[in-house]
Amino acid sequence: MSHAADPVGPGRIGEPDRAEKRVQTERILTSGIFRKAPLLQKFLQFITDAKPRADAARSAEYAVAVEVLGRKTDFDPASDTVVAHTGLSTADGS
Repeated sequence: MSHAADPVGPGRIGEPDRAEKRVQTERILTSGIFRKAPLLQKFLQFITDAKPRADAARSAEYAVAVEVLGRKTDFDPASDTVVAHTGLSTADGS
C-alpha cells in the first residue's frame, strides 16, 4: 500500500493528533522513571510541547536551558552542555 497520497502535516495516517500526543506524554510522565524525576518530567513536557522556530536547534537549546533548567539568560551552550546531558539522561531513563 502506497502512502504517496497521504496528506502532509498533522492528521497524516499514522501520526497522532495533539490530543493523542498529550495522552501518550502523560502516560510516560506517570511511568516509574519519570514519576520520581521532576526535572526530567519538565524537560519531556517542554520538548513535546515545543513549537518549531526559525533557528530551531540553537533556539531550542537556549530555551530548554533557561525555561526548564533554570539557567540565567546569558546561558552559552558552547561552554555549558547541561541541555545535551539532560537530553541524553532523558533518553536513557536515568
